[in-house]
Amino acid sequence: CYKVPPKWYRRLSFLLYGISVLLLVITLVAGSSMNDAQRWLSIGGIQFQPAEIAKIAIVLYLARALEVMQIETYKQFLIKIIAPIGVVCVLVLVGSVSAAMYMALICFVVLIISGVNYSYIFKTAGIAMVGVILLVLLHLAFHIFPRMDTAVERFNRFFQSEQTVNTTTLSKAEQQRLADETLQADMAQIAVKEGKLIGKGPGKSTQCYVLPHPYSDYIYSIIIEEYGLLGGVFVLFLYIWLFYRCVSIVRGCRTTFSAITVGGLGGVIVIQAMLHLLVNGGIFPGTGHTL
Repeated sequence: CYKVPPKWYRRLSFLLYGISVLLLVITLVAGSSMNDAQRWLSIGGIQFQPAEIAKIAIVLYLARALEVMQIETYKQFLIKIIAPIGVVCVLVLVGSVSAAMYMALICFVVLIISGVNYSYIFKTAGIAMVGVILLVLLHLAFHIFPRMDTAVERFNRFFQSEQTVNTTTLSKAEQQRLADETLQADMAQIAVKEGKLIGKGPGKSTQCYVLPHPYSDYIYSIIIEEYGLLGGVFVLFLYIWLFYRCVSIVRGCRTTFSAITVGGLGGVIVIQAMLHLLVNGGIFPGTGHTL
């Protein structure tokens, strides 16, 4: 990617956005389901999530659009900038609520970086809130966003876990159900606790055998178990260092496209990493984001 001249990213930015939207639509119709979520697509024997392509495509689209499009009124801003963001977020929302929220956050960061009129952003925030309410009402009426129920359950489960539950009055079946609901978070916390300061050593994790998705959603917990608090902090500072380097490069960029591309794609990596770390540390509800 580094060897590709920037002019090609400029030329292909709008095309890549169109391809990502098409892949998201195809996923809704013919996508394969995995872990109770229809977000995967298989082409030529290769299985992937189109939402991952959309993360990059929307950043490149915004970088190019904000560079070449004349935006003199809020109406133009809505049509040329917000509408394309909304299309992608709604399509992603069907497969993952957290991914849609994450992409909206990335776009918000990009708009801040680009120096868009703050009044436009505040107006858009109000419209977005109304849009979210409408989407929730549509879901309640027609159940068109199945992952929305999962997201609500995760938030409820997270905040309930902060409270002390008296399980002695519950049946064994109910106790087991509660234990199953918090299995991932509980196993991740055990992994973090057992890591202590220097960890068990590379490849010596035991929680990886009982923690669901230890290689993706909860890999940071396994890193801490094997390399300890010191290893976990080291990985954290690698991302902070990457963020610092991105900011330094953005300051040196001479064009809008370059600055937004570096800042936006850097944000795609670093913000997702921070969400992953917060989930693994038990500070934030499960989102399903990998490191």
